[in-house]
Amino acid sequence: MAVFCKIVDFSKQLKLISSSNKPAENSLNKKVLLIENQSLMIGFHFRGNCRMEMIIQWIIIIGAAWFILSRFMPAKGISNITTQEAKNKFSEKNGAQFIDVRTPGEYKANHRKPFKNIPLSELANKSADLDKSKEVVVICQSGMRSMKASKILKKKGFEKVNNVKGGMGAWV
Repeated sequence: MAVFCKIVDFSKQLKLISSSNKPAENSLNKKVLLIENQSLMIGFHFRGNCRMEMIIQWIIIIGAAWFILSRFMPAKGISNITTQEAKNKFSEKNGAQFIDVRTPGEYKANHRKPFKNIPLSELANKSADLDKSKEVVVICQSGMRSMKASKILKKKGFEKVNNVKGGMGAWV
């Protein structure tokens, strides 16, 4: 792992300072010189057991894991429900709104009656037609687009948003 700290112009005199008494060319395991576009980059290359390198690697690993997990976890205020729970909401008298965010072609090929088709690409504009105070149940083919749609609705101020896990692919 290399950390570059300074760019030096060729027009100035350079001195390579080594931490050991050995000649500079023998201590290049600690110093790295790279020539690029008529500039000289001086940096340090960590060798062996270096705490800083380990800390940086852990920060990168934790950051990548958080990024990946945050893509699959529901946002705050969004519930993941099963297809059975979605079916149960059909009979409830709370006036829930059922939205299918698949394309019109996918919707025509296979859909359930209470779901209204509003494609994901149109949802931001058509969300004004929905009641923000009523519960919303969102479905797609696999649950990924409906999660994106649920996040859009939540940002638009909808209070109770449900994403159907597995989407129409999990419908039995």
